[in-house]
Amino acid sequence: MSAPAAQTADREVELVLKRPRSSILLLESKFGLGGSERITYDVVRRLDVQRYRPVLCTLYEPGEVGEWFIRDGYRFYSRLITHRYDPRAFGKLRSIIQREHVELVFLINQPLTCFWGFIMSKYCRIPVVAAVHDKFIGEQSLKLRLNRFLMNRMDVILAVAQGQRDQLVTRQYIREDIVRVVYNGIDLDHFKPRVEREEQCRLLGLNSKAPIVGTVARLVHLKGVDVFLKAAEAVLKKFPSTQFVVVGDGPESHELKRMSQALGIASSVRFLGSRGDVADTARVFNVGVLSSRTEALPMAILEYMSLSVPVVATNVGGVSEMVGHGETGLLISEDDPSALAGALEVLLSDPHKARKMGLRGRAKVESCFQISNTVSRTEQLFEKLLRR
Repeated sequence: MSAPAAQTADREVELVLKRPRSSILLLESKFGLGGSERITYDVVRRLDVQRYRPVLCTLYEPGEVGEWFIRDGYRFYSRLITHRYDPRAFGKLRSIIQREHVELVFLINQPLTCFWGFIMSKYCRIPVVAAVHDKFIGEQSLKLRLNRFLMNRMDVILAVAQGQRDQLVTRQYIREDIVRVVYNGIDLDHFKPRVEREEQCRLLGLNSKAPIVGTVARLVHLKGVDVFLKAAEAVLKKFPSTQFVVVGDGPESHELKRMSQALGIASSVRFLGSRGDVADTARVFNVGVLSSRTEALPMAILEYMSLSVPVVATNVGGVSEMVGHGETGLLISEDDPSALAGALEVLLSDPHKARKMGLRGRAKVESCFQISNTVSRTEQLFEKLLRR
């Protein structure tokens, strides 16, 4: 680097260090226990406190992860609206932005957060970023057409996988020049078991000596837990001692429990609901399953891999960017119970092969999907927008 260029770089660093902390408003409908909310929590906790001051806001109640932010002492606002297009949100958001001296708005993307966040950021003339953690469904609906219209007028759209970026550009018609990719990451120091496997099995009422196949998912249609149960029925015919575990909750909970009874497998399936000890619970799995019909870059897979659990997953969204078929797990087509059952039988019949896949998965997380990488890329994006 030449002397003038080095001096310019030094001046830029000095200006960043001297600049007052920038307030960034992160807006979500509700910080529930989903993957996007948990990754947001992990990123916010690691932002450089000398440069950034996060302000959290939910349109509805805080949610479970929202309560974590409140517990940790972050500035937090909630219950801005009582119904979807409550006009009082305009005045409340404007007041928050002015009171907190917000310089950038970061939307955890949903149509509703896009609507209110975009309006307020443009009214207050500050940059806005929308982080997309999922794939759009029902492309012809009026709500999603409006969302697409708004997103094309954002400063940056943040995708979490290259495959998702390509889909946003080619199928959702989002402007290519505003889409950036920042991979999700996981905090390996924080996300680790605190209870021995045998003890956790005892606490969950599971037999640690028999195979355990588990899935961590919201109980909604898109997560394909019905496919997981149909595959379980087939696997139990060849491996009758296998135990199946479902971690998560959602509107399909009762229907899925009825389905397990109708399939005659209820005694082999445990529905554990939402849990705060996912690391301890998922580490008991011999195989971790993702049976989703659509995904972006699912945190459940990163969690399995970080625990050295081999993965069987549907090849949707950015999943193939995480799971190497035959290396860290097995990829199957979506909505195919027989393919899922076949992949599970391959790993259950060869525990040594499964363990090697799990270890390679852990190594891949360590090299490619650590939370520090996500935070660094996010901060670089913030700096570019704040310097405009």
